[in-house]
Amino acid sequence: MVLVAVTLSIAVANVAPDNRALLRDEAQRLATSFRQAQDEALLTGVTLGWQPDTGGYRFLRRPRGSEWQPLDQAGEASVRRLPTPVQVVDVEVGGVKVEPGALVVLSPSAVPPPVRIVLQADGLRAAVEIAGTAKVVLLNAS
Repeated sequence: MVLVAVTLSIAVANVAPDNRALLRDEAQRLATSFRQAQDEALLTGVTLGWQPDTGGYRFLRRPRGSEWQPLDQAGEASVRRLPTPVQVVDVEVGGVKVEPGALVVLSPSAVPPPVRIVLQADGLRAAVEIAGTAKVVLLNAS
C-alpha cells in the first residue's frame, strides 16, 4: 500500500505543470501576439485594440466608421483565456497605469508608446515590455 502511494505521488509531481515555464510561455505568447497586432495596425491602417482581464485578454479591430469587433489573428480566436494560475495583474502604457478591463488602443498612424504588461502565477511574475521590440522579463517572486 505504501509503495502504491509513493508511486502515485511521484506520478502526480511529474505531471503538475511547472508554473515558471507556464508563465514564461504565456508571457512570450502575449509579447509575440501584441507585437504582431501593432505591426498589423501599422501595415493595414486599421485601429486595433488589446483588452485584458484577470482571466485573459482579447484583440479587437475598429474599421473606420465602425464599432469594435473581434480580431482573428492567424486563424486563432481573438480571445485568449490564460491557463490557471496565470493572470494579468498590471498594465502600463507610456508609464501610466491602465485600469483593469480598459482598452489599449494600437494606432495605425502613431509611434506606439511603451507598454508593460505583468502576468502572475502563484507569486511568480513576468513582465512583457513592448517598446519598438517585445521582450519578456521574468521578475522575482512577489
